[in-house]
Amino acid sequence: MSDEYKYWAFVSYSHQDKRWGDWLHRALETYRVPRRLVGRESRDGAVTRRLYPIFRDNEELPTSADLGGNINEALRQSRYLIVICSPRSAVSRWVNQEITTFKALGREQRILCLIVDGEPNASDNPDSGLLECFPRAIRYHFDQNGQQTSERVEPIAADVRDGKLSRADARLKLVAGLLGVGFDELKRREKRRIFWRRMQYAAAAVVLLAALGVVWLNFFVKQVRTEYFEAGQRELLSNRPDRAAPYLAEAKRLGSDNPALPFLLRQALRSYELQWTNLVGHKGNVIGVRYDATGGRLVTTATDLTARIWDKTGKQLVLLKGHTETIGDAAFSADGAMVVTASIDKSAIVWDASNGARVATLSGHDVGVSSAVFDPAGTRVLTVSGDKARLFDAKTGRLLHTFPHRFSFGVQLKAPAFSPDGRRVVLAGPGSEARVWDVETGELTLTLAAEGGLSTALFSPDGSRILTSADDARVWDANTGVLISRLDGHTDRVVDAEFSAQDGAIVTASWDGTAKVWGPDFKIRHTLGGHRPNLQHAQFSPEGSLVVTSDAGGAKIWDTSTGRLYLQFDTSMGMRLAAISPSEAAVATTMSNSRVTITEVPSNGWATGLASQHGPVTALTFSANGGYLAYGGRGGVSLWNLTTRQPVTLQAVPAEPVNTVDLSADGARLLVTSGRNTVSVWDAVTGQTVATLSEATQQGGFPAGVLRGSIHPDGKHAVVIGTGRSATIWDLETKKIIGSLAHPTHGPSLAQYNPDGRTIVTLDLYRLFLWDASGKGLAAVPVQGGFVNELAFSRDGSRLASLDDQGTIKIWDASNLKLLLTLRDAGRPAIAVAFRPDGLFVVTAHTDGSLKFWDAGTGALRYSLAAASADEKPNSPWSLRTLAFSPNGTRMFVAIGEHIDIWDARDEPRSTSQVTRIVDCLSSWMLQGGALVENTTDPATCQ
Repeated sequence: MSDEYKYWAFVSYSHQDKRWGDWLHRALETYRVPRRLVGRESRDGAVTRRLYPIFRDNEELPTSADLGGNINEALRQSRYLIVICSPRSAVSRWVNQEITTFKALGREQRILCLIVDGEPNASDNPDSGLLECFPRAIRYHFDQNGQQTSERVEPIAADVRDGKLSRADARLKLVAGLLGVGFDELKRREKRRIFWRRMQYAAAAVVLLAALGVVWLNFFVKQVRTEYFEAGQRELLSNRPDRAAPYLAEAKRLGSDNPALPFLLRQALRSYELQWTNLVGHKGNVIGVRYDATGGRLVTTATDLTARIWDKTGKQLVLLKGHTETIGDAAFSADGAMVVTASIDKSAIVWDASNGARVATLSGHDVGVSSAVFDPAGTRVLTVSGDKARLFDAKTGRLLHTFPHRFSFGVQLKAPAFSPDGRRVVLAGPGSEARVWDVETGELTLTLAAEGGLSTALFSPDGSRILTSADDARVWDANTGVLISRLDGHTDRVVDAEFSAQDGAIVTASWDGTAKVWGPDFKIRHTLGGHRPNLQHAQFSPEGSLVVTSDAGGAKIWDTSTGRLYLQFDTSMGMRLAAISPSEAAVATTMSNSRVTITEVPSNGWATGLASQHGPVTALTFSANGGYLAYGGRGGVSLWNLTTRQPVTLQAVPAEPVNTVDLSADGARLLVTSGRNTVSVWDAVTGQTVATLSEATQQGGFPAGVLRGSIHPDGKHAVVIGTGRSATIWDLETKKIIGSLAHPTHGPSLAQYNPDGRTIVTLDLYRLFLWDASGKGLAAVPVQGGFVNELAFSRDGSRLASLDDQGTIKIWDASNLKLLLTLRDAGRPAIAVAFRPDGLFVVTAHTDGSLKFWDAGTGALRYSLAAASADEKPNSPWSLRTLAFSPNGTRMFVAIGEHIDIWDARDEPRSTSQVTRIVDCLSSWMLQGGALVENTTDPATCQ
């Protein structure tokens, strides 16, 4: 716009048309000139981006003879005059005067009209009945002197009356007149601009919808991965890791950021970390598996009418094919040269195990053959079916004897059905009698009457006894048939039983969900729990150091000396059988599908450990730098250098029960409270005594005995509590008391330095106390509930966990003793508590032998594992007593009786793709549509 004009246009209108004036003023000032027109030369110079400002008088002028000076000035400074034409403005004196004044300025060609009502030039035809919309000054030409003439003119007008232009087009027509461009060109550009604007809006809408879709998808994914995490956690808490693994692996794949996931996933995948091999070949359900005497080979049977011999690496050596119906059982001869298979086609076949050649066909049964087994010499084969048992010559197939003894279909014989010398055989049928037959004559020599249908009957390794299982398990004299002992302890039917080849121990399996290990004195050594009610099998390893139990949910391996769970294989696909190799180096498991898996048994299982030389371990601790481990028992204390993995010899160790052990942060000093009144401090590097604090050290020391103690992280001071009402702070260099923590009513029972060394926490019967390191009291809070018997700080010293005798765990802010969380467990009482070093979990040890992992932030129970046998009493030699984490959190040390088990406590380190492959290949389950279904992954793809 030229510098001589201040306004683009002056809007003239009657105050009765104010609504139109407001609209027009706003429509023109907000209009943006199309970008391609800006800068183009027009009759008024270069086209500008905006038509701004537009002058509009808000009110009618006051009654006077002429226009006000401001209006005249605005008219002079306006490039154009726009008149809102209506019958109201046509008769308005002031609108007419504004037009006259503007024309008198010589700008008659710069007047534009907006017709909103009335009829143009209606005054020319008074009889029409229409009202004129044009003011008189609009309709006539003015000469160069500014005088109105009689010459008529037709102004440029935009008509917005009904049936005429739209407001948008009217605005464009006026803008075209103001800019000096063609209306059609401007409209085309406006249409183009509207099109692209709508495209932009559409694109923005698409982006917005996409963003909303992403938000919704993220919300949905978050919900799904949360559901998968919670489902996996539930399965873990139900001791079903094989079902938990697919859920947790999928939660990881979906990007779950739950901090507990890596640890839980590690627990679910633990059994899969073992060395494993899938035996690929069977096309039907695998029914049986047995090792040869050396453990180098195994034979499997299936519904695909074949038996197969494999080496221990999973390579198929021989295919045995000749039966016309399902093969239910197979067994090697003692020397491994032959294999016998039993089938429901009413026959058994003896094969050459080296090449699969048929040696003999054993026929004559009227119904399917359930099982077959060689005698110890490998010269004869015993077969059983629902009608009878038969004895054959293994090489010729000649029938030697028929024993009229009926069997339940599906029963499988064990080799000890023969006496060690091979001269007798004991058979158990569906009735309550076990019968002993002479192999040479075929005569019945003994009848053993049990209660209920018999499941098992077999000879002891020395042949002097016979073991039967039915409603209970019984041991008989093999020569006289006299009952020696009834093994009472199970609450339901005993379905399997076996002698140990080493010491005459016995293992039994029952539908009550437990297996029991019995000593030669027929007393229960261990109860092996955690099974489903349908426990099927129990078997000693050939060396007798392990027991394998199996149910439909999986197999477990147990240490026979301690009764502790050694290894676990979980599947919910219906495990049929688990067999351990004679070398105890591997376990073969079969499922109800075509899968057979050989899993190597590591020499140390999941847990390694240390044996205590001081009786049951009562105290256990690490140095904060991870360099040392100290533990104590009823008869002393031991210190281990974890760098050298060697014990440190301590000078002058009192042979007294240990109450507490504590190490300075750098591991340089070890404090032990023991006996009635002794506190000993050693140099952890040299093993030399640094200080011995006792009643004789200083008057008022520990007149009534020492309970607990804690060493300052810097190793220079210690706080010790006796049976009085005070705890004392000692300078370990001078062996002098430098502070006293007086309790008002009851003596303290616990005292512990914060890992940061700045505060001390003590506890009496009813309250927790917070002190600074010099002994100044800072806070005291009541402890409601049971008697608190354990305290544990988080590694950073920010939180404190307390544990009472009712099993309640409380987490406190260690800076002010404000209660943060209360964890209550409905199970057995807890006896020990510890934070994982990263602070994510609080772990509690319980009298039932379990360890429970609690979310330290929310209090949710995340995981539980059985660290000790569930039937152990709290004070038994193998009860769980205390625990501690290595400072880096990768190992958890658990004191169980006289042994310290070392557990892998790491988070899952492997990538999502690695975890997914492990689960796809090894789990019996897979996720489909959010639900668990049978894993159909082809085992051949997992080799």
